[in-house]
Amino acid sequence: MKTRGNSIIIGATAFIMLTYITLSVVGARENTEIEIEKINGKISQLGNVKVVAIAPYSDFKARKLIFNSNGNNEIEEIKYDRFYNVDEKVLNNKDLYRETMYPTTSFENSDVQIIGSGDWNEIDIAENLNSYTINIACKEKNSGKIERIKTDKKVYDMSLLKIQVVGNKTYLIAEEVEMSNDKMEPKLVVYNVDFKNKAIDEVKRYDVLENTRCIPSNNSVKNNKFYFLINHNADDYLGKKSAYKISIGCINLNTLELDTVDYDLFEVNDMELDSSVQYYIEGNKLYGISTVATNYNKIKSDYFFQFDLEKNKFDIVKELGINVNTTKKEEDIIDFKVEKNKMCLLLRKKYKEDDGNPIRQSECFVKVINMDTQKEVMMAKILPNSEYYYSIKLDKDLSKTKEKGA
Repeated sequence: MKTRGNSIIIGATAFIMLTYITLSVVGARENTEIEIEKINGKISQLGNVKVVAIAPYSDFKARKLIFNSNGNNEIEEIKYDRFYNVDEKVLNNKDLYRETMYPTTSFENSDVQIIGSGDWNEIDIAENLNSYTINIACKEKNSGKIERIKTDKKVYDMSLLKIQVVGNKTYLIAEEVEMSNDKMEPKLVVYNVDFKNKAIDEVKRYDVLENTRCIPSNNSVKNNKFYFLINHNADDYLGKKSAYKISIGCINLNTLELDTVDYDLFEVNDMELDSSVQYYIEGNKLYGISTVATNYNKIKSDYFFQFDLEKNKFDIVKELGINVNTTKKEEDIIDFKVEKNKMCLLLRKKYKEDDGNPIRQSECFVKVINMDTQKEVMMAKILPNSEYYYSIKLDKDLSKTKEKGA
């Protein structure tokens, strides 16, 4: 009887283990590729642009999925922590990221890796100031030694834009907002980061923003020059006109001199405009898309601009004759890349509050536009949805671009 009881227990245990293994294997087979549902055109129109996604399939593992213009999927197993929502960049450098797990700016070369983040702590209602804690960590690659700096600043508002090593100096560029007569006055500030003395000291302050906000980019430094975009909405609050322009700013980190180049787009008879901008640097060009909407009639216009970093001027600024969005302009541009005369866009469709979807999953599309003819040459839907992935973006094979002389 005892033997039979043991057999039942062993059998039940084996069944449970077999069930667990089976479910684990089934779960591991999920997210094995990026599924593309072609709507029109040829996938080859992507050219050197690839869709790259991180798809978690367990608490500590994910797959890096790369879909290219040949219609093929490349799969790479990577580390991933579902609880902290971080990938192998953090998990392979836990000692560096331990106190700064979610950095807003970073720098890396052959000698060092530096990360920085800022966090809000206390609010001083009487002085209308907030306590902003800056955390910076630097790891020397040869020795593995890590230096940390933690300091508090009393500001109305602040955000870290870029940390950069120039020669034997480390600069931190931030946007700070001051209050004057109940009016916000954003400033750009360059700090010197002194790891030896554990200090972050202000070097220079710029008034260039003029009641606007700075829009940073991940790859914003070229030849020790920090590039940033200023998105202006110069409103006439009497309700007569609204002017819209974009400006490219540059701080030479060798000399700390500032230069800006403006481009006036248009004026409209609406009191206020909504606008959003994305841009990136590739080679000696800065590429950007600005989406502008009037608040009253909700008309959206999409503008493409190309800025020559060597000549310090706008090469191209034009309104896109074709909607970059897919359905009634209810999409956000997640990412975009330019290759010769084509623009590849990664779009996420917004769900409305009353669509009856409790999970609120967003559809994701990739679209290619011919910039010369203003025609859509390819569009495809990425399945199942954007929330299925930890991250999704566009990447570009620059080696093939150089080989082709593009």
